Amino acid sequence: MEIIQAMAGSESGQGGGLAAMLPFIVIMFIVYFLMIRPNTKKQKKKQQMIQSLKKGDKVITIGGIHGTI
Repeated sequence: MEIIQAMAGSESGQGGGLAAMLPFIVIMFIVYFLMIRPNTKKQKKKQQMIQSLKKGDKVITIGGIHGTI
């Protein structure tokens, strides 16, 4: 009888696998949508701008240097 009670007690203590991982998963989604996704959008926009440059375009660098391609 004690063996059955011990087995029943140990099974009820292990029922939190997915529930314990849920906060971690939610945090990862928040990090993705607040940090990673906007950065990839900026990179795509920058790459598109660089590819659209052609000979004769005037540019200004971040440091304020004016130039022509």
